[in-house]
Amino acid sequence: MSNLVVNDEITEELLKRGWTIEEPAPASHAWAWIIVTLLIILFIIFIFFRKFWEDKQNFGIYGEAQVGQCLGGHFCTELGQRVIIQECQPHPVTGRGCLIPLGDRAGDQSYESLITIEKCRPSCVSSLWREVTTPNEPCLISNGSTDPETRVSAEMVGVKTRRFRCVSHDREGINRCTYNALTEMVGPSDQSGLKSTLQTSVVGDEVTLTSSR
Repeated sequence: MSNLVVNDEITEELLKRGWTIEEPAPASHAWAWIIVTLLIILFIIFIFFRKFWEDKQNFGIYGEAQVGQCLGGHFCTELGQRVIIQECQPHPVTGRGCLIPLGDRAGDQSYESLITIEKCRPSCVSSLWREVTTPNEPCLISNGSTDPETRVSAEMVGVKTRRFRCVSHDREGINRCTYNALTEMVGPSDQSGLKSTLQTSVVGDEVTLTSSR
């Protein structure tokens, strides 16, 4: 005996010859199989992405960005650069490092800090200090001698005078020609002492500092 789906015209003849007539399956059955197949595919996708997400969650994270100063531009009309550093904080449970977000190594695990460089525009500065110390400024030892024949020991520290002049910079902006000066003051009990006060200079002013060498 054989099964065969046929048209109505020959159904009776086939039945006489011993054939078994099978009616077509309802369309609802086909849709049911399609829905089941789609559900299986969606379940597989869900399991895959869930595992991917869990794996990603088990990595470390980058900490708060430490933004450096804008450097490189001589004037505020020129673009400069600043460095941004984010330290990798390993995962407290798995101990894994951080996933590199960008570049040729994107997606790789790393324990190194994430360092990026971005363009920036520096703040405008109307005036600033410029060192004008002469190249042959002597380095004095404690007794004030500059004689090259003077014998010195490794423990001795020399002192050198450095000079700075306030000069113009940008057409506008803040005045960076400032310094802390020590002024003598007398306290409530008539005891004298030194007080640090912020002083502001103008273009052309000079200050002298001493540095140990």
